Amino acid sequence: MKESTHSSDSVSVSNVPLVVDLDGTLIGSDTLWESILVLLRKKLSRVVYLPFWILRGKSYFKYRIAELVLPDAERLPYNQEVLDFVVAAQSSGRQVILATAATEKVAHTVASYIGGFEAVLASSEDINLKGALKLTAIRKYPSTKKGFEYIGDDQIDQIIWEAAAIN
Repeated sequence: MKESTHSSDSVSVSNVPLVVDLDGTLIGSDTLWESILVLLRKKLSRVVYLPFWILRGKSYFKYRIAELVLPDAERLPYNQEVLDFVVAAQSSGRQVILATAATEKVAHTVASYIGGFEAVLASSEDINLKGALKLTAIRKYPSTKKGFEYIGDDQIDQIIWEAAAIN
């Protein structure tokens, strides 16, 4: 996991939103795999559709699974260090945004369980919100106009770390 480690002269941590990734960062696993496990347990007969859904793209694949099942937000393997950091930021009055390639339905389920997120930016049926697409969504969000701090875990996040005001 990489997180911001220093601040520039004009931007301090307290006046920019904290943007947090979900899979591999806020939780130690991937919500897609967590959802597939739930699908196998609860709706095994639907597994035959998985190859057809993946042929339509990863966004569609994740979206269709989320229409059928959601992982139990209470049982997800949260990264306690990141969760504590998020809660501390929220408690200090910082805006915290969940930005993830997980589907909107999954992301909102987790955000609701944890509470305190100003916004949730997530994948839709047509858009897999990762890399440059995630950065575009972050930049479009009004409170990030003066910059943001980002916590993520994947090499594809490099573009987001480079764009963060605090990095």
